[in-house]
Amino acid sequence: MRSGSRAALLGGFVVAVSLSACGGSKPPECPCQAAPAATHLDPPSSPELDALARERVDKALQVIKLRQAMYERGAISLEDFLRSYREAALAVRESRLAKAERITRLRTYADSAEKIRDLMRTRAQSGAVTPADVASSELAEVEARYWLKEAADSR
Repeated sequence: MRSGSRAALLGGFVVAVSLSACGGSKPPECPCQAAPAATHLDPPSSPELDALARERVDKALQVIKLRQAMYERGAISLEDFLRSYREAALAVRESRLAKAERITRLRTYADSAEKIRDLMRTRAQSGAVTPADVASSELAEVEARYWLKEAADSR
């Protein structure tokens, strides 16, 4: 895939995403906000545990930034790039963010995942991406919608 094509691909996905959005009082635009897994028991609140959870989210977002640059250079696959977002979402799912924050961030992620899915489908028609790339983007979009519904239905 050409570098310009990679940048265009990321445009639909990264535009709505601020890589630093998951920390502290920053705007809630992170693509990785998700609800806790089904049958999830929240451990007692602890300032130390909360701080470690936020640090985990921040580190996951650093990985996204690094992998984005690698993807744009053609050094990693779309699958590897999408995996970094999923890893960040898993970090957030376990971070015990407030419900409203999870929903807002997950909605942004779901919207971005839908855009990249549509872009991959379009690009597949011209042979610019593989069926595996399309399937990966479809999985990311369905998973994002699932997490959004799960977050909305949670307490």
